[in-house]
Amino acid sequence: GGDGHIIDTEGKMSIPVIKSIVDPESLSEDKFTIYRSGSLESAQSVVTTLTKELAKATFDAKKKERVPHLLGAVIDSFRVTSEITQKGISDDGHASKQFAVEAALWRTFLSTMAPKMLYMPMALFLVNHMTEKESSTGWGKVKDHGGGQALKYHISYSFLLQRIASVSNKSN
Repeated sequence: GGDGHIIDTEGKMSIPVIKSIVDPESLSEDKFTIYRSGSLESAQSVVTTLTKELAKATFDAKKKERVPHLLGAVIDSFRVTSEITQKGISDDGHASKQFAVEAALWRTFLSTMAPKMLYMPMALFLVNHMTEKESSTGWGKVKDHGGGQALKYHISYSFLLQRIASVSNKSN
């Protein structure tokens, strides 16, 4: 068995959206959960809870029978703000340069969780959207993702997915 979890920080995901991405026949709705997360803290709490539940299901000595289990979790998007930042924006009426704080909180969280996840039958995917911004030299635009270029976690891969063309399905 296995479970799929999406920790949605942008309010975009739904079962129909997921079914449009993956084979609808292979997606069992009773094995798939979408968590709506409005802050960095709540997203991290969901990951912690899922990890603890998987550890209990996988390694609990009290269980007489172990069922092979795989957990897949996706956090979309990695750029969720903390509750403190959200309160500051609400109080001040504007945002400030806080993203470095959020990036550090994710780095600390993941470096703490990595040893706990190391031997778990799980995959954790973090979506960090690329953005286009002005070059520091003032000449043109550059693509960048929040938190800089460093991948500082136990095992990290970076995939660049972008639309290069639209395909229409015309049937005669």
